[in-house]
Amino acid sequence: MGNLKQFFTYGFGKVLQALISFLLLPIFLSYFKPSEYGVISILLLCITFVMMFVSVGFMSVLQKMYYEYSGEERKLLVGTCISWYLLASTILFVPVILFKNDLSDLLFQSPEYGYTILVVLIIIILQLLVDIPFTIARLEKKAGHFVAFSLIRLLIDFLFKILFIIYLERGHNGYFESTVIALLVVNIGLYTVFRTNAGIGINIRILKKFLRLGIPFVFSGFAIWVINASNQFFLNFLIGQSAVGVYAAGVQFAQIFNMLIYSPLSLLLPSVILSKVKDLPEENMYLQLYDLFHFLLIVGTIFCGLISLASIDLIEILIQYFSGNPGYKESLHLIPILTFSNFFYYISIPLGYTLLIKNKTEYVSFSGILAASLAVGLNLLLIKLAGVIGAAIATCSAYLFYSIFGYSLSNRKFETRFSMPKLITICVVAGIFILIVIQFPIDNIILSFFLKPTLFLLMFIPVLWFTPLGLNHSQKQVIDTYIKTILKK
Repeated sequence: MGNLKQFFTYGFGKVLQALISFLLLPIFLSYFKPSEYGVISILLLCITFVMMFVSVGFMSVLQKMYYEYSGEERKLLVGTCISWYLLASTILFVPVILFKNDLSDLLFQSPEYGYTILVVLIIIILQLLVDIPFTIARLEKKAGHFVAFSLIRLLIDFLFKILFIIYLERGHNGYFESTVIALLVVNIGLYTVFRTNAGIGINIRILKKFLRLGIPFVFSGFAIWVINASNQFFLNFLIGQSAVGVYAAGVQFAQIFNMLIYSPLSLLLPSVILSKVKDLPEENMYLQLYDLFHFLLIVGTIFCGLISLASIDLIEILIQYFSGNPGYKESLHLIPILTFSNFFYYISIPLGYTLLIKNKTEYVSFSGILAASLAVGLNLLLIKLAGVIGAAIATCSAYLFYSIFGYSLSNRKFETRFSMPKLITICVVAGIFILIVIQFPIDNIILSFFLKPTLFLLMFIPVLWFTPLGLNHSQKQVIDTYIKTILKK
């Protein structure tokens, strides 16, 4: 129950951070044309690209190394991370200031976004710095601080986006300026609270260890970025910014899966799993990781169905009742494909822990590079044939390959027992049920929003309960006991 409480606590905090984009979608779809939303999307991808190389995988390594140090050494560990971010940000700042208009011209064939690129650079620096105390809050199990500062960030960003976009008509500049204000306030607050958790300066010994473990995450992170971003850059140069805007709208709805499931779990599990399995015998460790894989598979496919079906109707509702731009309607067809894309990345969580524990993070990089190469090739082929739908199919295919190849490699090298046939079969069954439910003729869009996800559950839950694809005996017993406990109360 303690772990479940942590899941909902950290999940709530992370959902608050991601919720801002979702809550503002009606405004974005009404006040931004697809082309302008496309510019925002490209710049957001640039933020993740730069952060990936500057951070050098330090946050993933910090989660592992934090428990290996204590006292002053732990402070020095955190201080080394902060100092590296400040040094790298300083080096990055100068060329961006000098060549911001040239970068704008390269990305958008116009120098008019130079100022916006400068604001984006400030966001990168502030986001890198804020990630450290947020990570410490999780590792120290300071759930109250995590949620409180997540809420502060949400409220400030939300209010200033409304002010800048609606009332001051700052457009895409207002979108990023509000983020700067929110990050600045939260950085000041977090570093005030956690000032005693960090030392000062760079320890070369610790830095070398950070880089040795972290650099493979750069390659895997770059591969994931290519899978996520190459489609939008290809759409930008092959079709135009409006196509990117339509695709980005579909991505935002598919991100509900990450907001509700992937992000909370990715925050909770490192402190739970890594501390729990590190001292187990190898056989028991693999069994624990397989149980995690099986649990994530079942929960993930359920949410894929619910989010895909509800989001399709939600776009229609926003367009019909909230003056959304009709140009975004094309994104309806993208949502199920992009939701499963997020699922196939999310299901690789146990794979990442297996390779991190075995100090074989280079396998993640290798799988990611192959998947990224596949994504680039498929994008070049499918975007020309099917436009934005082709881009979505390319992304989904690449993530599916990433998970299957990575798990197959793990099974061969470490004798883990992750079941790829079960993964594929459950996804196929869920996909078939989603396609069946989509075809149900329900004219009332509000009724459809509630009824179609319910129909999916009525079809899918029996498969998970009564067939070998779903819950095992011990999992059924846990659920049965939990339900009986609730009923007794």
